[in-house]
Amino acid sequence: MDLGSILTEFLLIEHGRFFNYRLAAVSEIFR
Repeated sequence: MDLGSILTEFLLIEHGRFFNYRLAAVSEIFR
């Protein structure tokens, strides 16, 4: 695995966490 794909993987994971957090916050508001 080269550095580029490791970095991409990391960014995707971080973005996924952030997205899940946003989704949870939004669903809290509209509940």
